[in-house]
Amino acid sequence: MKVDFNQIKTTISLPDFLLELGWKIVEGSSNACPKMSNGTHTIVIKRNSQNQYTYWDVHSDNVRGRSIMDLMQEHLLEATGKMPTLREVGEILQNYINTNRITTPEKSRYDVGNTSLRPDELQFYLRQLQPYKGNYLRKRGISKESVESPVFNNTFFIREVKNLGSVYRNVCVKMYSEKGVEAISQRNEAFKGVIGGKFDCLATSNHDKSRPIDILYLGESFIDCISHYQLLHSGSNLNLVYVSTEGYIHGRTDEAVTLNP
Repeated sequence: MKVDFNQIKTTISLPDFLLELGWKIVEGSSNACPKMSNGTHTIVIKRNSQNQYTYWDVHSDNVRGRSIMDLMQEHLLEATGKMPTLREVGEILQNYINTNRITTPEKSRYDVGNTSLRPDELQFYLRQLQPYKGNYLRKRGISKESVESPVFNNTFFIREVKNLGSVYRNVCVKMYSEKGVEAISQRNEAFKGVIGGKFDCLATSNHDKSRPIDILYLGESFIDCISHYQLLHSGSNLNLVYVSTEGYIHGRTDEAVTLNP
């Protein structure tokens, strides 16, 4: 049998396939980014740059970027006690496609997207960022001195968004992967979200790259990070690094922390 591995990874809707295997949708899931569990493993699903369904285990750094091939291989091992080859798995899944025993992305309720942005899309949003101004941070107890400190200077920005005759001023921070800036975290009084690859990126503060890092702090909010700095390290000569997941804890956090500093 001819096996098209790319077709397998793109044509079979992974969330629907897992539902057939008995997996359940769990809290924190969305149609664009399903979160599912079989009682033992909990995974999050998205598409990669090749439009293939991939997943990572939220509790394991070793399970990330995997495809339906890996998942089916593990499923068959648990069911039979024998580890099938990827070729054998491919033939099984290809037969599902050939006999129309799958749910395709077009027929699925789960519109799983690629969270990354094309370079031109990213540049479009980056050009909209303006130097930070306003009272959003001040109302949360953050002083001007902290915002302009060497650790956080030029890490907060403003992006103006026009909608239905109103202008919203979102407070933004850039988020980095090993490739550089790949996402923008933004929030205002009634909204927060991320443009781009939120699950593979971290917001980071400034630090002196010519000398060793004294302390690295990991948080879930960049505003919490600057608050911590203001309370404990304002004016310090320590070489500090603050990194934030912006609320999106994922399997690559340790790797991203290693790469970004």
